[in-house]
Amino acid sequence: MKRYLLFQGACYYPKGGSGDLNGSFDSIDEAKARFKAPENKADIEWGEIYDQDSEQLVCLTNDSGQWRDKS
Repeated sequence: MKRYLLFQGACYYPKGGSGDLNGSFDSIDEAKARFKAPENKADIEWGEIYDQDSEQLVCLTNDSGQWRDKS
């Protein structure tokens, strides 16, 4: 599995845990690109990127869908 995990979903119908996992990626930019992909936008309201190496959440979206660092 790659280093960064993208979790995303709808606020009203979250699947929870691994049900919200959309893929693993080599870079944060790849994960962000997947989140923004047109075929991936239906009912997607939030996103989080988890770094498996540091075991921390590194990025998340705000209410308008813009990414911000988790620091």
